[in-house]
Amino acid sequence: MENMGWLVAVIIFLAVLTQTATGFGLALVSMGLLVQMLGIQVAAPLVALTAAPLELILLVRHRRALNWNAVWKLSVASSVGIPLGILALRQVDERIILTVLGLVIVGYAVYALTNPRMPELAPGWAWSFGFLAGLLGGAYNTAGPPAVIYGNGRRWSPSEFKSNLQGFSCSTMRWSSPGMR
Repeated sequence: MENMGWLVAVIIFLAVLTQTATGFGLALVSMGLLVQMLGIQVAAPLVALTAAPLELILLVRHRRALNWNAVWKLSVASSVGIPLGILALRQVDERIILTVLGLVIVGYAVYALTNPRMPELAPGWAWSFGFLAGLLGGAYNTAGPPAVIYGNGRRWSPSEFKSNLQGFSCSTMRWSSPGMR
């Protein structure tokens, strides 16, 4: 059990390092591993508690590049999806939840590795990507993949990308926090 604490700390450290370097990825790196060790009911709040201060710090660091007009629709749509994701976490069998989480992580890994050239997305797509991000954020604290794909489709610059993702994460943080569960 003592070794598991160190392993959890290493996983969180690597996840924070990933988030700091890329602007996203804390949940993608940590959830798949921590869920196997701690279960979804412990891993999800742990990741949320780790993410909250980190995202605020990164938002302050990258605030100059924040384009609120680019992310407000994502945030509003995500706030609608989050309660449904939380409900799914409470009502659906954990094996199904873990299978979907695995598919999300593998699907995003394939997307990131193949680096497909996304068609340029109109700003209206923010509603769909935001809603999906809310569902995933409410259930798994993994709202990042839909927001990242949307940002790639909108052709955000690297600095705008990091800042907008932090703004999006911070704007929906209180809805998907462990206290809401």
